[in-house]
Amino acid sequence: MKISGAVLVLGVALAALVGAVWSGPVATAVTMSAVSAVFAYAYPYLLGIPAKRTVSTVGAIASILAVTSPLYAPSDAPLRFVPLYVGFGVAASFIVQLLRGTGQVRRMESLIGLSAGIFLMGSGAGWVAVAQVAQQYPSQEIIQQASRGQGAALCVAVCALVGALIPLIQPRILSSTSVVIVGVGLFFGILVGSTTELALGSSVVLGGITGALTGAVVTLSQRAEGSLTKRTHVASGLGGIGLLGAVAFFGATFV
Repeated sequence: MKISGAVLVLGVALAALVGAVWSGPVATAVTMSAVSAVFAYAYPYLLGIPAKRTVSTVGAIASILAVTSPLYAPSDAPLRFVPLYVGFGVAASFIVQLLRGTGQVRRMESLIGLSAGIFLMGSGAGWVAVAQVAQQYPSQEIIQQASRGQGAALCVAVCALVGALIPLIQPRILSSTSVVIVGVGLFFGILVGSTTELALGSSVVLGGITGALTGAVVTLSQRAEGSLTKRTHVASGLGGIGLLGAVAFFGATFV
């Protein structure tokens, strides 16, 4: 089975973010901002809505503000300002649709779709918060292991990447790709987590949730493979990146 462009985009973005987490919060914020900007550009094409430039601009500004906010948020609440910027994006989306005027096509779809996209990318602030956790709590082992933050990022990335490759290696006797990916996510979550300072419970949760999200991306991209363009492949592949960041942060702070 040919791997979809969306899955390839997902893999490249995850690899870049994991490397950024190892480099530090600033590098992670820059990387996630770039991901948000690319997603904001491609997302309107996935939705098929009008006023694409305006929608992309609003989405990019709100998302970048959200994903960079952990850099100056209180250390005990790195995601404190994320809801503020997501709310700003939703309000700006509403104003944009008002300015388009009565009678314009697909105003409601544009508003709901853009709001959802801002929420998805705003959740990517979790990647920056994970990098901060990695910086604040380095490995305490004599033989250096990946710290909690690094372990959470690595666990999410490996589970997602392996899950994305399942369509290439899945035997025909396995009828449900999504179920298989969730199972593989659990297995690799425990496997990767055991080599880091990540707690076992966090590894299981991260593996399961990551497997479920990756399975959804793979299944949706397979069903829509024939109708997707390059831009929509990019948007569908990056759509889950932000949520995976939130999941990684939960895993890094879960005890």
